[in-house]
Amino acid sequence: MNISEAGPTERRPTEEIPSGSLISVTGIHLKETIKPSEMIAYVRKILPELDQAEGRLYSDYRSVGDRNYLTITIWRDRDSLMRFKHSPEHAAAMAEAERLADSTPYTYWIGDKIPTWEEATERLAEAEREKQRDASA
Repeated sequence: MNISEAGPTERRPTEEIPSGSLISVTGIHLKETIKPSEMIAYVRKILPELDQAEGRLYSDYRSVGDRNYLTITIWRDRDSLMRFKHSPEHAAAMAEAERLADSTPYTYWIGDKIPTWEEATERLAEAEREKQRDASA
């Protein structure tokens, strides 16, 4: 299931988006005690809030392996992302993420096309490798 099936998003990967859009990718690794159905129920619950967030252009998620999910959210600009990041809705989402997930790594970049799942996965992995290099330096 993906967010676009439940919301107004109609764009597909590699479709152009406004130049200067901020692309955010988050990984979610479910805790062993959490059923995947709990994750899906939670995502369905927060979809209306995300769909109504000012400046959100696109959002989608997918399972990318055993107990692992990936989200792609595209924002008009950094200010739009920051407004949502500091909203009560995002604070509630992060509290729920702590209950559901062992980890929620993320990365973001400026782009003009919706990334493929492969690109999103690669960019998230590279951001995590960079974070580990920085931590060991």
